[in-house]
Parts: sequence; structure tokens; C-alpha cells
Amino acid sequence: MGKRTWFLLLAALLALACGGGSSPSPSPSAPLTLQLDPAASGTPIPTAILGLDTPWTRLGDGIMQGGELIQDRSFRTLGTPGSPWQSQGPGTVTRLTTGGDPSPQGAGPADPGCARIVGGPTAGDLTGLIQVLLGPVKAGTPYQLCLSAYAEAGAPSIYVALGVPSPFASLTPTQYVATTTGAWTRARITLTPSQDAPSAELLVGVVGPGTVRLDEVRCSAAPDGRPSVDPLVLTRLGQLGTRVLRWPGGRLADTFDWKGSVGPTLQRGESPDLSGGFQTPALGLDEFLQLCEAIGATPIVQVNVLAPASEAADLVDYCNGGTNTPMGALRAANGHPAPYGVLHFELGNEPSPVYGGGDQAGSAYAALASTVAKAMLAREADLQLSGAVEASFALADWRSSVPLLANWTPEVLTPGAGLTPLLSALEGHYYSYFDTDPDEATRFRRLMAAGTVLERTRDALAGQSPLPLWITEYHVALEQNGVLQPGYLVDAASGLAVADETLALMQGGFQGACAFNLAEASGFGVLVHPGAWDLRPAGLALELLAPFAGESRLPATLAGVGSWSLGVGKGNIPTGTQYPLVAVLASRTATGRLRLALLNRSWDQPQSLVLGQAGPATLTWLAPADLSATNESAPVVALATESRSFVASGLLTLPPHSLVRVDF
Repeated sequence: MGKRTWFLLLAALLALACGGGSSPSPSPSAPLTLQLDPAASGTPIPTAILGLDTPWTRLGDGIMQGGELIQDRSFRTLGTPGSPWQSQGPGTVTRLTTGGDPSPQGAGPADPGCARIVGGPTAGDLTGLIQVLLGPVKAGTPYQLCLSAYAEAGAPSIYVALGVPSPFASLTPTQYVATTTGAWTRARITLTPSQDAPSAELLVGVVGPGTVRLDEVRCSAAPDGRPSVDPLVLTRLGQLGTRVLRWPGGRLADTFDWKGSVGPTLQRGESPDLSGGFQTPALGLDEFLQLCEAIGATPIVQVNVLAPASEAADLVDYCNGGTNTPMGALRAANGHPAPYGVLHFELGNEPSPVYGGGDQAGSAYAALASTVAKAMLAREADLQLSGAVEASFALADWRSSVPLLANWTPEVLTPGAGLTPLLSALEGHYYSYFDTDPDEATRFRRLMAAGTVLERTRDALAGQSPLPLWITEYHVALEQNGVLQPGYLVDAASGLAVADETLALMQGGFQGACAFNLAEASGFGVLVHPGAWDLRPAGLALELLAPFAGESRLPATLAGVGSWSLGVGKGNIPTGTQYPLVAVLASRTATGRLRLALLNRSWDQPQSLVLGQAGPATLTWLAPADLSATNESAPVVALATESRSFVASGLLTLPPHSLVRVDF
């Protein structure tokens, strides 16, 4: 996800991050009163606030069809904890560091090693390797399995099948690959499942005695073509009003090789994922940029500043160069002769020791980013480059005890670093609140500080640099002893926290933002259930607020609103934080009509207010009765719409923990 910060694992910091009780100010004795001037000159709400991250891993978080389904195709992780490959049978399976296929099908080997399978003693023995595929398989769809095999002794046959686990049951007819002693056999086999399988396995094994080396195992529905985006995802992106997409996704960018993500599936390389494994990108550079074209979104491409600067310069040419350049010609050969016209590139990701420099990692990052930026700008002078500042913990009570964090932004922005003259914007990441509480009430009350702390962070960063600010990752990060709690990242409470952050982003001072992220099996992601692509609560919040982007924001306040004080700080919430119990956003639509968003941040108290507006209106609610409810098993949390006619003195009552959009 791009943060999950090593430093929160330190016991001392966890102790510093814990604390405090909560106390409300007295509840108002009279209804709140909305104060606004519909005729006021409004400030445009940037459309770029409606952005999403799109990580390249796990078939682009499951949105891609026809991508490579196998991880670690050269068995680099075989025998290590967490390896996708598991051995089975009476024989033995080991990893060789050398001796792999020197000329496999498709791209050259990512690693010189391979797997060595020694079969069992009898003719009927099956010894081999099994892997759960990255995505589902569909009945009647032909999947092409590619592999390289080298018989050291006995020239045994290799059995291959797609099946379902526990125990393995084949979904495809029995197929075998003949091997040759002392030579590589490069096989392609078509496997067509007899039924759908959301969780399928590939089994590759040696039948009977004999010894075989196995290398470059690939399985895809589009081996000689390119993967495609699930069409329903395009529909959902339209619902969400998505105007910006970011790729390749968080700290994945720090090890990503963009050149290995282009061309037909078999031509692509492998990149490390966050678990230490290896995957072949299905959401590659072309797929990402063409997805942006399909929905009219602005692309933000992250640049690996740890790679040679020439790679970043070539990236600019691939995206924007003419076909008379080597990279532009490669883009044309891959099916897109016209330049993509990418302007926004993000240098690296976020504060991290991966950039070197120890406690002065900000200086090390600035040096790396400056070198890369100069190489990119030499290819195209009008690029919009952004540099990383520290935003998630900018106000945390304990921040000064972590020099890397405390020093980062001043080091990046110092004139001596030479980076800021090359930048058009700053980018930071923001999550709430990097800790958790056992009871729902306290947890929710802390979550509802998200927008307020984000606004204060904006003000603090604005005091250090005049450059525009992007928040290129935001969501919640509820952790226990430094470990993310997945259930708290997808529940209704997290959806309202994302709404609070989005409201803060729309209030001004931010050039754009990307919620983390488009889709993810567990944890983050606004979409869930591949094939159905239902919206999680965070996605529902974004859908509800999407119409405000591009409209004129009007000054709006609530007279009589109470506040909640959180007392001692916790996580990234500083001591003394308090926030109004109701947040309001007002805008004027393109047709001159009034639009409102109101968030009741109270855990248990309804809030009534006089809108002071008369006429018919449509109300769209995100008002979950149960803050722990999720859409993980089935769509339970949903938006509700009603029509209502208001008189100027009429009341609108907001249930506890609810969000409403009012369209007059």
C-alpha cells in the first residue's frame, strides 16, 4: 500500500503513540443553523481530488483479464516461507541457483536458476510442484501453459493440470509433456477448464522415476497478446467519478522495472512484490495509460528513483516521444503509435530508509530524485514532477523521536538539496490513525479526527513551501502493535473516515488526491468481489461526494455546532485535537443550483439543523446502522436516496455517524 511503516513497530514509539480520553462539549440546545451565501463567488473544487491508486500486482488488484497467473516463474522463492510453490509427492524438489533455460520462450530468464525434480521410485509416482493461481479460471476459456523442461536422467513425462484444491481435482483433461535427456524442451499446452474456479491451482509434476529441471513456467489466457481491463471496472470508475489514476502503486514503485511491464504477456519480466515474491505485471504501462484514456482520467506515473536515471528518461520517451525515438518506436510496436502525453510523474514514493542515508534519508532521497528529475526534464522540459514530503505523521506527538521523519521534509525542501527548483508539486500520504482502540465508540471518535488533522497538516506543509500539494495516498490505517487490522479497513466506520478525509481535501489547499486503492482482496480498495465489483463503504463515500468535483465551493459554516475533544494524542493524532461534530461542504453546480454535504461525526447523537433553503431536494445517504458492517461477504452497506421538499425554516436531522448529500 505504500507506507506501513517500519518505525511504528518500535515499542518505544508505540508507547508514545498511545493515550488519552475523550470529552464532548455540551450538546447544542437548539438546532444548528447553516450559514452560507449562495450568491457568493465560489472557489473551484479541483476535479483531481477524485483519484485512485492502481497497483500493478495481483493482476492489477484483480481488474485485469488474461494476465499472467503464475508467480515466481523461475522458482527463486522455492523452499522459503511464503513461497507460492509447494512441493508434493514421494520424490524430492530442490532449487538450483544455476542451470536454468538459457533461451526460454518469450522474455529471457529473470533468474539463472530453476527447479530440480527427482521423481519417485515407482512408475505411478507423481512428484511435483503446485501453485494457487493469482486469479480465477473460467470454464471453456483456453489457458496456454508454457514451460521449459530438461531431463537429466530417465526422460520422464511431465504431468500438467489446472484443478481445484483440497484435495486436488483436475478441471482439465490429462496432458503430458515429453522430455529429452540432455536438452531443453520448450512446451506450449492448452488447458481448458471444465468449470469456473475462483481459486484454481496449477500442478506440474514428474511421473515415475527420473530427474528433470523445470524453468519459466507461465500460464495465461493471453500469452501472445496483452491483458485487458474487466469492462465492469470501467463502469464502476464512472460511478466513482474518477479523474486521476496513479501507478504502479505505492512503495511497489521502489523496485519496479517499467520496461518489464510492456509488450505481450510472454515478453514481460518479473518485478518484486511487497511480500518478497515475484510477479509478471498484467496492469502494465500501456494497460494503465489506455485505462486512463478510456475514462478520461489524468495519469500519475511513479518513477523508480533507485533505478538508473536513464530508465526514467526512457520512460518519458516511451510515454511521450515520437516514433523516431527508440522508446517511441517500441510504444508503436506495442500498439500505440500516438504519444500518450503524460505530464505528471511522481519521484519515488514516501519517506523510507530504502533511499539510504539513515536518519538523513530525506537528503539521500533528494539527491536521487534530483538526478532522475534532471534526466527526465532533459527529454521534456514541461513535465510536472512531484517530490515526496512527510504528511502522515507531520503532527504526531512522537514524531521528533524518529529523526528520519522529523528531518525528511526540511531536508527535501532545503535549497541546498537542489530538488525543489525541479518540482512542480509536492506529494504526501495520509492515513488515520495508525493505532486502534478496543471499543467502537473510542475508535470511531478518533477516526473522525481524520479530516481535521489532514487540514492542519496541509497548513503546516504550506508554511514550508509554496508548491501545490497532492495527497497521492489516503485511507485509514488501524493497527494493533504495528499490524494492520483488515476488518477495520473495510467497515462502515472506515468509509465515513474516508468521507471525512475527502471532505477536507475538497475544502481547499490541495491540488489533487488518490484514495488507496482501486481494488484489493482484503484490506484496502474501494471495489470488492471480482466480476461483480461491488463498492466497499469507502467507495460508497467517494461515489456520494463525486459530484462536488469541478463545482464552485461556497463558504459555509454551522452556527451552534458542538465539538469533540480527544485529549491526549494517539497514533498520528496530536494531543489537544478537537473537531466540530458536524462537517459541511457547499457548492454551486454548473446550472447554478445548491449542493450540500453534511457529515455527522458523532458516534451516538443525532444532529438537527436548519438549512435555510426552500424547495425540492434529493437526499443521498450513507447512514449505516452498524459501524462494523462490511460488504465483504455480500453488499450490506448501501447508499439510500429520497426526495424531500424543504421550507426555509425546516429541519434536517442527521442520524449518528452519517453522511448525506443534499441536491437542491
